[in-house]
Amino acid sequence: GEHERQAQPETGKIYVATVDVGGQDEATTDPIAQLDNPARDYTVCHIFELDRSDYDAPGPTYSAVDVFVDHGSRHFQSTRDKPALVHRLLAYLRSWNVSHIVADATGVGEGLCDWLSSAFGPDRVTQYKFSRLTKAQLGAGFLGVVETGRFQYWAGDEAEPLSDGWWFWQQCSHCHYEIKPGGTWERDLQWEVPTSARVSTPSGAQSVHDDQLISAALVSLYDELVLEGVLRTGQGKAAVIRGRDPLDHLRF
Repeated sequence: GEHERQAQPETGKIYVATVDVGGQDEATTDPIAQLDNPARDYTVCHIFELDRSDYDAPGPTYSAVDVFVDHGSRHFQSTRDKPALVHRLLAYLRSWNVSHIVADATGVGEGLCDWLSSAFGPDRVTQYKFSRLTKAQLGAGFLGVVETGRFQYWAGDEAEPLSDGWWFWQQCSHCHYEIKPGGTWERDLQWEVPTSARVSTPSGAQSVHDDQLISAALVSLYDELVLEGVLRTGQGKAAVIRGRDPLDHLRF
């Protein structure tokens, strides 16, 4: 995209969130301890702005405008200097006034997703469980959104090593895919960032994860629900219609 990253929502805009849930590290109960497992996945939440101004497009355009990234924090337990992940994530989502959330409910993510459903209401949270089949479907759906020009990522920090935008594009460039002979995109697409992937940074070589890429891809599930009519993207506004004086046209 050509838009800049945003720090807060704009009036009248529609925002949705996509959450890929990572694990938690026991060492994070001690605020000064080092993580026992530095390679543990991150929890990533993207905020997307919806644009339906192009009526000829097959669906809305999704512009990533911000991201929340956490590495290994305890999901429900606060430390002396850091609230639990669920409380920080809740505050973040509310600050963006998101209309809907698509969240990874696989494994450790199930409890966090249930908590979000209780906070926002189950009709505003779509829980997604990964399997070999559903990940293939997600990848195919995400490519569909991308190929139709309806996925836009903010610009400005993609060349700054270790920035959020830079990491997103690193994950994209390191992602591999495969379809076995006779397979189909929707059922047999296998895609991932290899666990061996590493990249040079000013801080030394670091592992490349796929959390930001997975979080971004989840927007295609929201798109599918919109196109199927399961979710509505319109906004309702309150208005007062002034009554007409029935005697106004009469002369006395």
